[in-house]
Amino acid sequence: YHERLVELLKQGVESAEFRAVNVHDVASAILAIYEGLALLWTVDPEKTTWGETNQTAIRLLVNGLRTESN
Repeated sequence: YHERLVELLKQGVESAEFRAVNVHDVASAILAIYEGLALLWTVDPEKTTWGETNQTAIRLLVNGLRTESN
């Protein structure tokens, strides 16, 4: 999954949709977020609001990657 994310992030940077970032680090961070969410859900599914937490993670990632003009 990591390499696929790297490629998608590179495309976003090249098209100026994403700010210039270290795409390998960002891909690792994205995977860490979702692996962490999966672990939390596995440990205590009743206290983990997958949908809400997922939407929050997506907003944080997109807003963090977005260029000023986007």
